[in-house]
Amino acid sequence: MEKTGLNKRITDSALFIYTGRIGLYTQGSESKGRLSFLKGVDLALKTFRDATSYKDPIILIQAELLFLTQEIHFCDKSDKTTLRSIDTAITGFNDALKAISVVKSAKLYKAAEMTYPTADKYRLNGVPKDALHIACNSHRTRLQNTLRTPGMNMNEKALYRQRVDNIMLARALYVEMQRLALEL
Repeated sequence: MEKTGLNKRITDSALFIYTGRIGLYTQGSESKGRLSFLKGVDLALKTFRDATSYKDPIILIQAELLFLTQEIHFCDKSDKTTLRSIDTAITGFNDALKAISVVKSAKLYKAAEMTYPTADKYRLNGVPKDALHIACNSHRTRLQNTLRTPGMNMNEKALYRQRVDNIMLARALYVEMQRLALEL
């Protein structure tokens, strides 16, 4: 699957989920809404699973970033708490992509790495817990909190679990990039 196809499938899945949720609460459209919602969740789950085959933290983060961007567009403008949460995640992942670009230059990253504390609480496997780590850890917490929602559809829970797995895979792949850049 090429990246363009991945982006289209993520966008489509978010639209199906959004349309489905509206239908679930619209008299006479409940059945169509349920089908659209389930179609969107299934498509998103398959797409996020497929994204793992790239073994590329950039693609994994961009997939999540695109899904979050779609969520924020479909979020009710009066839901300030959710909007702030999604906006924080988007900002964090944009920062994470910048961190990846720095790690790609070993010389530059070696210099940047010296600005991080060496205490264990600021390190993971010897590398700094930088913007990518912060974004992934924060978003994992956000997704895991959502997983605790009572009555959530098990298909939707599977999607949230996959998103958590993707974020943790992105972080693990990034740690390897960091270790290579730092020659650890």
